[in-house]
Amino acid sequence: MPAVLIVDDDRTHRQILKMTLVRGGFSVRELDSGRTALAAAKEQQPDLVLLDIVMPGMSGLEVCAQLKADEITRALPVIMLTAVATPEHIQRALDAGAADYILKPFDPERVLKAVRELCPPPEEASPQPGGQASA
Repeated sequence: MPAVLIVDDDRTHRQILKMTLVRGGFSVRELDSGRTALAAAKEQQPDLVLLDIVMPGMSGLEVCAQLKADEITRALPVIMLTAVATPEHIQRALDAGAADYILKPFDPERVLKAVRELCPPPEEASPQPGGQASA
């Protein structure tokens, strides 16, 4: 089961995202700060990070840039979540290494679709000719 790390200082947003992703077949860990997210991403190596941009202490942009600068977490896909919709913020997020940028308030189904595109859940074993299932 693919693992997603949700990093947002808003508990309600984390809960909505968690319910959506668990229902979609993902395991989820949620954190409320950028500093703890950096350590968790290195230690647990999730398959994807959903990252709020505006957080106290360390912004999501800083977290994303540090994840992309580290050899261990460089390939980790990051989706930025934010209420800030200026072209400058979008460009800064993409420059920091974000794979996608989703505006708040977000549509949970849009988030699930974006996560599935970057981190598809493993498909069920498909039958092979002759009745054999693939492993």
